[in-house]
Amino acid sequence: MNISDLQTIIDVKSLGSFARVARAQGVDPSVVSRTVANVEDALGVRLFQRTTRRLTITDAGERYIRQVEPLIDELRAAASQLSEEAQAAQGTVRLSAPVSIGRALLLPHLSAFNDHYPDIRLECYFDDRVTDLVADGIDIAIRMAPFVSGDLICTKLRQTRYRVVASPRWLSINDAPTNPTDLTEHECVLFTLPGFRDQWIFRNNEDHEQTVPVSGKLLFSNGDSVVDAMLSGLGPALLTDALIAEHLSSGRCIDLFPDHRVTATTFDTAAWIVYPSRNYLPLKTRTVIDFLKENLA
Repeated sequence: MNISDLQTIIDVKSLGSFARVARAQGVDPSVVSRTVANVEDALGVRLFQRTTRRLTITDAGERYIRQVEPLIDELRAAASQLSEEAQAAQGTVRLSAPVSIGRALLLPHLSAFNDHYPDIRLECYFDDRVTDLVADGIDIAIRMAPFVSGDLICTKLRQTRYRVVASPRWLSINDAPTNPTDLTEHECVLFTLPGFRDQWIFRNNEDHEQTVPVSGKLLFSNGDSVVDAMLSGLGPALLTDALIAEHLSSGRCIDLFPDHRVTATTFDTAAWIVYPSRNYLPLKTRTVIDFLKENLA
C-alpha cells in the first residue's frame, strides 16, 4: 500500500464512483476497482459498499479516511521539504516590523543577508500597526510585546530593556533629575501609545517599584521621532536599548537613572519573531527566521 493507493481511496470517497476517479486519473475503471480491493484486503475491512447502481462508504471507511488524509498531506510535505533542501533557498519572503525596530535592528544586517542568500527577495514592511499575518500575506513579523497572542508560532528574539535618557543639550539648561519623581517637573517626549503617554514605572536595585506620572506637549507615534526629538534637546524620553545603544556609547544621550529598570507597562517584554501556525514552512522562510535569530538576538 502506497500514497498513490491511499489517494485513490480518498478520491473515490470525494467523487463518489470508480468511473469518475478513473477519468480524473486517466486510467481504466477496473484499475481503480482493483486498487480499492487491494487496500481493503490489506486492511481486512470493507471501505465501500458496491452495488450495480450505487457506491457508498462504510462507517469504517469514513473513520479510516478521516485519519489517513492528514497523514498523506504530512508525508507529501516532508517529501517536498527534502526536495527543497536539495536546492538553494529562493523566492520572496514578506517581513513586517515596527518602523524604528526595522531600521535599528534589521537594516544594518541586510547587506550580509543579500550576500549569503542572493536568491531570496526580502520584502520589508515597516509599519507600527499590528498586522494580520494571514490576511496581509505576511510570512514573518517582528513584534515588541510581553507576549504574542493568537494562533501564531512565536520565538523570543531578545529581551527588551527601556531607559529614560536625555541629551547633553537638555541637561545643560535643566537641572538633572536625581530621583524619578523629579520628572513630574519637566516636559517629557512621549509616545502616543496607550500606557506610554502618562506614566513610567521605575524599579530600583532593591526591587522597590514606583509609578511616576509624566507629561509633555510633544507626542510621537514611532520610536525614531522620539529619538530625534530627545537628541534635539526637547526633553527626556523612555526608549529601548535597541534604539539608543549607539547614542549612549557616543555620548549623544545620557541614561538619567542607570540604577533603575524602567518600563511603561511591564518589565517582562521582548522582541518576538512570529509567523503563521503551519505544519510546513518553506525553506526560504525558515532561512530568514534562522538568520534573524542568529544576527538580531
